[in-house]
Amino acid sequence: MRTLSINFQMSLRIAGIAVILASILTGCSSTPNLEPSVSPTAQETEPTTIETEVAEETVKPETTSAPSQTVEYTISGGCLDSFEILGYYGIFEEYGDDCYLVVEVFPPEPSRLAELQYFETTWVTESSARTDSTGIAYLEVDPLCEDGLWCDGVWEYRVFLGEESGLPADRSLTFELDFLPYY
Repeated sequence: MRTLSINFQMSLRIAGIAVILASILTGCSSTPNLEPSVSPTAQETEPTTIETEVAEETVKPETTSAPSQTVEYTISGGCLDSFEILGYYGIFEEYGDDCYLVVEVFPPEPSRLAELQYFETTWVTESSARTDSTGIAYLEVDPLCEDGLWCDGVWEYRVFLGEESGLPADRSLTFELDFLPYY
């Protein structure tokens, strides 16, 4: 709540002027005496202030609304199949599994750069794509490690969208992918 101060003496003067104008317009010749009946002392000459609380909703500063987009993240491909069957996102070399993520923004403009990242002491970008005219980007998981062999183990992933065109950064929840090489 904010506090609103009203100068009581000024309010009386405005009210008096309104009464005088009303009497002129209605043809009434008598005007009320708005002066105090006793002479004011030095203390009474100070304006009287009445404080009242005003609801916050009545005072609305002008603001410019920042653009906004709704972002949806979906995992798909062989890793989703393994989740539905085994209860975890797995990428199996023997089946030649693929795994990709779909990022969809609405409204589709402005276009956004989506980055698929895995965690290795810091977040490392594995692949990236810009959303198309329909607001969709596809990010593929690369199952091969730096040595060119199928990765082995569980890795933590996320999708990240940086600040762009006045839009705030956004990221998916983290999720784990289990890479299972063929032995």
